[in-house]
Amino acid sequence: MNQPAVHPLNHDYNPWTYPAPEHTTPEQIEAQLQYQRELAERCDTHFSSDVFISSLAALFCQSLTLGENSYIAAYCYVTDTLVMGSNCSMNVHCVSRGGVQIGNDVRIGAYSAFIAVNHRFDDTAVPIRRQGIEEKPIRIGDNVWIGSNVTILPGVSVGSHVVIGAGAVVTRDVPEYSIAAGNPARVIRDRRIKKTGGVATPGLEEEITSFGKKAAEQWQDIIGRFEFDDPKMGPCYQGKVGIRNDRSLRRTADAIEIAAMFGSLPPLRSREEFTEFFQQFQDPVTGIFFDPWVDESREEPEQLESRTAAYNFLSVGYALELLDARPLHPISILSHLPPQRLIDKLNSLPWHDTAWGAGAWIDHYATAVYLQKKHFQPDFALETLFGWLQLHADSFSGMWGRPLPDKGWLQAVNGFYRMTRGAHAQFGIPLPHPERAIDTILAHANDIRYFGENRQNACNMLDVIHPLWLCAKQTDYRKAEASEWVREQLRMILKKWREGEGFGFILKPGDAPQAQASLQGTEMWLSIIFLMGDYLGIGSLLGYQPQGVHRIKIALPLQQG
Repeated sequence: MNQPAVHPLNHDYNPWTYPAPEHTTPEQIEAQLQYQRELAERCDTHFSSDVFISSLAALFCQSLTLGENSYIAAYCYVTDTLVMGSNCSMNVHCVSRGGVQIGNDVRIGAYSAFIAVNHRFDDTAVPIRRQGIEEKPIRIGDNVWIGSNVTILPGVSVGSHVVIGAGAVVTRDVPEYSIAAGNPARVIRDRRIKKTGGVATPGLEEEITSFGKKAAEQWQDIIGRFEFDDPKMGPCYQGKVGIRNDRSLRRTADAIEIAAMFGSLPPLRSREEFTEFFQQFQDPVTGIFFDPWVDESREEPEQLESRTAAYNFLSVGYALELLDARPLHPISILSHLPPQRLIDKLNSLPWHDTAWGAGAWIDHYATAVYLQKKHFQPDFALETLFGWLQLHADSFSGMWGRPLPDKGWLQAVNGFYRMTRGAHAQFGIPLPHPERAIDTILAHANDIRYFGENRQNACNMLDVIHPLWLCAKQTDYRKAEASEWVREQLRMILKKWREGEGFGFILKPGDAPQAQASLQGTEMWLSIIFLMGDYLGIGSLLGYQPQGVHRIKIALPLQQG
């Protein structure tokens, strides 16, 4: 039986068939090798074995590198520099302009374009054609599938293991393992998280009701485990049993917040004694609450740079309110930050690489303003802060930070929570881009590095659920999808309760310090469970609400003065 004849243009349009013997004649192989030798005379070439480049492609390269088993199909248009790793395909009518570097195992659909050059157009008095061009290289990782008609713009990096849907216009970096689509392209989800069909978990209402009853029955015994008698400070609370370096004002505030969830106070001191205990640590000059156990809290107080002292605006300030009390002295440190200095400070915060720290600073500052505004100076203005935040929110991601190559959206989302908790949630100000924020938060929530089994910690979980809960005040965008994730996480969290002990900061078996039951872990997870329940519409079944730092009510609507 005769073998069917090989179509003369088969490899040009179906180059993946090259050089399979059933699709390729010796003459065709020799013709391809001769064409590659001709290309080497026109530009700097580096070709591995079994490479195919269609003679119908328009190649005007300075440098062209193809790894083993890679190919360029008919009518592709390639200029400048292109580097492709092994087992890569550039299908018909694709474009590569400027400096483009592609990893291994990358498949590129027809009519896609990598545009790493752009016209300058800043000078409106000069025709754009005379302003020259600028180049920002494009980089694609390994094991990437790029659908047909995708456009990737200058300076974009696409992480490994990414899928980009057909027709997408990629204007920003895409984190590894993401599925991205749309114009502009946005991350839809993480490939490592499988969809479960969006079916509600049966029996969750019963589980959350039962948990609320257990927490109400056990909270007094739980906080009692963390009591200790300090030789100088008297009866206090420590964060973990038997660990001396986990002692701070915040731990006693944690105990007060847990008790307040259930309409009570810790039995260790009277209301008046707790009030006097906290008030004695406020500096009358600056208004800062210094921590007697942490020397670091006295470093550069005028700049609000000490996280321990600054966080005491939250922990001690709210604890005093739960005691029906207030700070003794005004927060005079705020006078060090008039509007222009505040703007300079906001501009100098590490938004790009440590967005959590930037958001934490704003959380501390906004809470200090809240205490000053409520108790001492009602006309204290916040226009500078909210004006800056409105102008600098990224309309693409809804964040104020960026993803990092090694950590994904972790810093940006965590910083988003800290900042919006102290600013938008505390003063009742709408978020600037809630739907885009939800896209980013869900992309982060599907990162198994932080939300896989036995990897969850209280900060990371709170930094997702509170923003989702806050965004839901403005929009139902992707609510069904987010609710599915919340149900799955909530059911897992409820199983981690330790009878008579509470929660560890990290939901991980074993005796590692952060996995041990603690006051901080218990207070935070109780708050997280309520926020998750409230997001699903069943929070009232718990029988308690977060108080203090994680309260759900607006502390002071900005319209009040």
